[in-house]
Amino acid sequence: MTPGADAAARIQELAAEANTSQERGRYSDAEPLFLLALATSERAFGPDSLQTSVSLNNLAVLYKYMGRFDAAEPLYRRALLIIESELGSEHLEAASIYHNLGGLEHARGRYAEGEVFARHSVEIREKALGPNHADVAADIAALAALLDGQGKYDESNRFIAEHSSFSSTYMGRSIMRSLST
Repeated sequence: MTPGADAAARIQELAAEANTSQERGRYSDAEPLFLLALATSERAFGPDSLQTSVSLNNLAVLYKYMGRFDAAEPLYRRALLIIESELGSEHLEAASIYHNLGGLEHARGRYAEGEVFARHSVEIREKALGPNHADVAADIAALAALLDGQGKYDESNRFIAEHSSFSSTYMGRSIMRSLST
């Protein structure tokens, strides 16, 4: 194996272990693993590499779950800058970060700020994947929640209705009905 391949394997191993801890709610166990994965990525591939953007996003997600919103935001934004620089602002990886930024703002109760991110994520994924993809449906549900949080129930209902033909396929009819009531 090359040094880069060894580093990539180590980062993947650390992230897998951290994700397992995170899924079990053991955030204090996951954090040092994600931090080590980020440091390894920056050292092996550089601070502006796509590999580093993945590590940044992983750590940001953990911080969001921990309620450390102010720590998560700059990590998401740095990951987004890397992705946009390397892949372009309309890439699916950028859509994932926009989705996560929308979720962060939702968790903060800053629904209007989150709406901007969620709308952009929907636009990118719909364009790239088509309207009938599960990731688009997840983005639509996130956007609807942000609209609901602002009291924009009519707009949320209209948005869901416009997309209901595929959303019910991926999300289940009962979920879509509950979102639209």
